[in-house]
Amino acid sequence: LDAKTHRVADERVVLGGHAGPVAAVAAHPSGSAALSCARGREGRMDGSIRLWDLTRAKEVFVHRIEGRMDAEDVRWGPDGSRWGYCAGDAVRVYDVNGIDGDLPLLDVKLGGRVNGLCFLNGGKVIAAGCEDGSLVVLAVGGEGTNEEEDGVVRGVMALYPARSDGRPAGNNRIKRVLPATFKMDEKRVVTATSGGIVAVWDLSLAIAKVLGREDDDMKNDHD
Repeated sequence: LDAKTHRVADERVVLGGHAGPVAAVAAHPSGSAALSCARGREGRMDGSIRLWDLTRAKEVFVHRIEGRMDAEDVRWGPDGSRWGYCAGDAVRVYDVNGIDGDLPLLDVKLGGRVNGLCFLNGGKVIAAGCEDGSLVVLAVGGEGTNEEEDGVVRGVMALYPARSDGRPAGNNRIKRVLPATFKMDEKRVVTATSGGIVAVWDLSLAIAKVLGREDDDMKNDHD
């Protein structure tokens, strides 16, 4: 939509390259680039995350997903320095300088399908919505997480509702997760379920726990 007229803008450029329907696209905070992922079709998996240069309207890099799985969602961190995606039961986060294949800052498998994710708390935390109905909070390795090594998950917290057997949660399946605002330090998310329910979650306590700062946060609350 045109921001001024609220009308559908004229189509200017078509960017093609995925094997099937695009599942998600995320614009870089600068507006100069975008990431996209897609679902395969006719038995062919797409298995890629594609980086697009929006200033030149061209594809500049293809990230091949381990296991040739299709990604369900892809996101930039709030300052554009990190990006991540979910594919199958895996959640992976990379530094923007590592888009050419460096080891991820976070690489964890949750044991069930992940449908959507978003960055919170300045990119230090990922919230992931899952097929079993759980909303999982993950600490991303790297600067600011009190970890000696990148790629280490400090904490994982799964929030209600969730099936204990890992099976799909019917109408409670979380399909999409978005930050409540564009603030760098945002700790709230908005989720959408397969049953048509939109909910807002304050994850402040969960974030404090996975970052190992619960005691500090509680002390600040009492000061």
